[in-house]
Amino acid sequence: MISKLKLKKLKKGFSNTGGRNNQGKITHYQHGSRHKQLYRLIDFKNKKEGIIRSIEYDPNRSSLISLLELKNKEYIYTLTPQNIKIGDKININNASMSKNIGSTLLLKNIPIGTFVHNIELKPNQGGKFIRSAGTFGQIIQIQKNYVKIRLSSNEERLFFKECYATIGKVSINLDKIKKLTKAGQNRWRGIRPTVRGTAMNPIDHPHGGGQGKTSGGRCSVTPWGRLTKGKKTVLKTNKYVVVKRYKKK
Repeated sequence: MISKLKLKKLKKGFSNTGGRNNQGKITHYQHGSRHKQLYRLIDFKNKKEGIIRSIEYDPNRSSLISLLELKNKEYIYTLTPQNIKIGDKININNASMSKNIGSTLLLKNIPIGTFVHNIELKPNQGGKFIRSAGTFGQIIQIQKNYVKIRLSSNEERLFFKECYATIGKVSINLDKIKKLTKAGQNRWRGIRPTVRGTAMNPIDHPHGGGQGKTSGGRCSVTPWGRLTKGKKTVLKTNKYVVVKRYKKK
């Protein structure tokens, strides 16, 4: 029987801004209050051995999470890889367990062709890369000081070989493909109704005003006059990117 007191330490409450800053002014349109949620403290370092006791839904991320029981009878939350089951054992830094899904190893000890996730950018920093549902990376080359990994976006990137990574692909949470049956389900998620800029007054939006149903008469902009289309949203690449993302044809 899992102690509720031990699980209580793994959760904490956090406040919802409702799309407003510390002055109470709206900085994110269409954001609003939502259901109260508890944040699950995830151990992204995951450098501990244990047994998976449960696989749970986490409202704060797209993937599922696993409750791992350690040897000292303590519990931690970790990301759930695909094809892992309750009762499976998780190992750490054991090269013989390189095919064991969920095990955490140094990149230099993982065979070429293995799928990994939750990769560190710096040694002992904790996983920063490949943490969302369904994502993965594949080791394609082991160099002198780096390991080349192909991401699910087809981008190839170098990582320090002394960094840790977890074997397997991140689990897919089917909740994100669930169809909404009423508008209230969006409100539960903190998404307020979207109002077109052309339907507003000119004091509220640059597209507002005019006679009749006009289209705005200018490029699509935010309520503060910034362009919304044509600007690149992908983060700037750095020296560790070997092959950039492929452009869609």
